[in-house]
Amino acid sequence: MGKISIDGFILNRETQPKTSDFPLHYHQSYELFIVVKGMTTLLVDDKLIDVNEKEIVLLKPDMVHKNVGENLHDRYSIHFTNEYLLSHFSDKLAKSLSEPFDNNKIAVTDNIFEQLLYLIKRIEKNIEYASIHTAEIITLLTDKRNLKTIITNAPLKTTDNILEYIRGNYASISGLDDIADNIHISKPYLCQLFKKETGVTISDYLNSIRINNACEILRRGRHNITQTAILCGYNSTPYFCRVFKNIMHMTPKEYEQSIL
Repeated sequence: MGKISIDGFILNRETQPKTSDFPLHYHQSYELFIVVKGMTTLLVDDKLIDVNEKEIVLLKPDMVHKNVGENLHDRYSIHFTNEYLLSHFSDKLAKSLSEPFDNNKIAVTDNIFEQLLYLIKRIEKNIEYASIHTAEIITLLTDKRNLKTIITNAPLKTTDNILEYIRGNYASISGLDDIADNIHISKPYLCQLFKKETGVTISDYLNSIRINNACEILRRGRHNITQTAILCGYNSTPYFCRVFKNIMHMTPKEYEQSIL
């Protein structure tokens, strides 16, 4: 089965090819990214996460991410919004179900993974019960007795340092030279390495991080479009608006109107 959905909830089963052109993106929903077979790598905000068979990543809303792995893999993704949780559960329970989503991966025992797949199959048979089974899945994943220890002794790679630097300094970066100088590599090597490791250009990643934060600022309603552009590292408001529309498929003004 491929994709099924109901208001505020999506379940998708997909076999990902070795290469994918799916762009950097983010959404206002929580996501369970579950690898059933094979392995892949996720670029999530400012880190690369290798996800192996029977491992799960719990993604928060509004996190820039992309599946950048080059290996064939079979996976499920479950998306649901906060509004979906609140429409089925009390405020307290909805909050407790969303709290585990911290952009980290977990691994469960074989028995628990089979239970997880069983619950997903139940959702596929009747999506009307998705809220109940999703709550059961999250409960399984947050019980420490069900988890396996993930050993990560690998040192930070240069790409990790690049991601971390951009995430922490996106508003003040004036160009690629800034990044290269702070990482202590040449600009050509910076661009080549980043594209090879992440599947996206460093300029596209920087713009995605900036526009993601611009959306958050606009949702708060405390700054106008020009102020938002400056806060996110753009000295030109017209250029900011062009980049915003290219990524969001609407202008900043249209985005403001859509969240009223």
